[in-house]
Formats: sequence, C-alpha cells, structure tokens
Amino acid sequence: MNYSHDNWSAILAHIGKPEELDTSARNAGALTRRREIRDAATLLRLGLAYGPGGMSLREVTAWAQLHDVATLSDVALLKRLRNAADWFGILAAQTLAVRAAVTGCTSGKRLRLVDGTAISAPGGGSAEWRLHMGYDPHTCQFTDFELTDSRDAERLDRFA
Repeated sequence: MNYSHDNWSAILAHIGKPEELDTSARNAGALTRRREIRDAATLLRLGLAYGPGGMSLREVTAWAQLHDVATLSDVALLKRLRNAADWFGILAAQTLAVRAAVTGCTSGKRLRLVDGTAISAPGGGSAEWRLHMGYDPHTCQFTDFELTDSRDAERLDRFA
C-alpha cells in the first residue's frame, strides 16, 4: 500500500469530501473527541493503514507520527478504531452501493458479495477461525455472517 500524501488525496477524492466524512463520523459516534485525531479523514487513513494496509497498531502510530498525520499511542489508536467500526461499515456499504449503481449490476438480478477472512487469536501465529460474510449492495446491508474454524474454506454456495 502506498502511504504518500498524493495517493491519500486520490483515495479521499473517491470516498468523499472531508466535511461529509466529519458529519458521518460524528453521526455514527466515531469521532467524538478531536485531540489526537483531528478529523474523520485522518481516522479513516489510520484505519486503512491498520486494516487493509497490513500494519500493526504500533507501526501505524509510528508511521503517523513520522509523517505528521497524528500522534497517539497504539492503545489509544485501538480504542479509536473500535469506536469507528460501525462508521467504517457505513462507509464500505455506501461505497459498494455507489459502485453497484454505477455499473447497473442490480437491474433485475440479485447481486450478493460473499467473502471470508482468517482470524487468529492475539499473539497467535496461525488463523484459528474464518469469518464468512454476505453483503447485498442493493439494500446496503450485510445479510449473512458465519464464524467457522480455520478448516472450513470459502465456497460459492455458503449462503445460497
């Protein structure tokens, strides 16, 4: 993942205006205090660096301080990200709904997105569980969740 300022500006342009992000984060309860993290765009940037960016909490906080994004501890970041989980879900749902509408893929046919992710216990070396999820972009809602052990693979017929 490229963490440069130019790349972030391009990503942010696809997600929404900073003012809109601030409003949605505030409404979702994700951004109640602005001490270490000054705005919703910064909170989103830190969340993306931690989640899909593949950094640990400590790596994110070190990177953020080095690049003047934010200054906070890894524990403080974890608390902020936990408080922002619902908001991240709202942003993902909105983004998927826009993409589905643009492509016209929901015209008369049912579209569902199905994916899974491996989860390991804190400090664990290998995945112990697998979380399977189904999402309906037409209603902008997750439709199915299933937690299995790590031996249960992803399948197309899981939520059929």
